[in-house]
Amino acid sequence: MQLDREYAACYVLTEMSTAELIEKIQALAPEQRKQVEDFVQTLVGEKGSQSAKYATSEEARIASDRIFEENAPLFKKLAE
Repeated sequence: MQLDREYAACYVLTEMSTAELIEKIQALAPEQRKQVEDFVQTLVGEKGSQSAKYATSEEARIASDRIFEENAPLFKKLAE
């Protein structure tokens, strides 16, 4: 069933303009729109995984220090 849904999504995305697709989704009953939203979530990934976690300045500094420390010989060769 998942394959059928993915095929249908690919067909719709290649055969309809974005405006047509949006228009059709907006015309759906609320429960049908919910099904569309759920399906899109399966294409995007797990619910909640869409938000990116950004490192704080301190976390980025610590990570870059570690990377440069662990790879000092490589960076030295690259600089030559």
